[in-house]
Amino acid sequence: MLKKLNLSSMDELRQKAENLSKDSRSISAHETPMWHELYVHKLELCMQNEELRVARDELEKDLANYHDLFDLAPMPYFVLAPNGAIEITNFAGASLLGMERAKLSSMRLGSFMSVESQGKFHDFLFKVFTHEAKQNCELIMNKGGYAMHIALVGVVDQTRQRCRILILDITEHKLSTEPLTAAVLH
Repeated sequence: MLKKLNLSSMDELRQKAENLSKDSRSISAHETPMWHELYVHKLELCMQNEELRVARDELEKDLANYHDLFDLAPMPYFVLAPNGAIEITNFAGASLLGMERAKLSSMRLGSFMSVESQGKFHDFLFKVFTHEAKQNCELIMNKGGYAMHIALVGVVDQTRQRCRILILDITEHKLSTEPLTAAVLH
């Protein structure tokens, strides 16, 4: 990652440049102190440029890893504000909600829940933001005119100003266990 340049690292950089200056050429009798200073400064800038290139390459690699890990994850993932507004989502999240990612920004995730699940969603969100432990909840979401059973897993971030939510489609599981539950109850 990027290193903060402090005074000691600047002094070290200067010393390296001075050493390179001495190693790379012989000093002529007519060389002025100003010329020497400019040459050393040029070497310092070249070394700083190389450090910046390395840092940029590391950042590009980290960005590619982030894109792969977050954007292309197979599960719908959301970052929400305390009011439930979507700040960030991945492609699976946008697909689940049937909208483009850019259009989801600032929309409230609760608006996609069924009417009967909205109160439970707000309770879940409150628990996520007031507890440090991971919270779980099962709700019903409106999806293209039919009810989708979902499980939400959420955790607040360190700033307590955002939370991360993972959504799992559990519709098939719910539908397959309902007949068993009804049979057991009778």
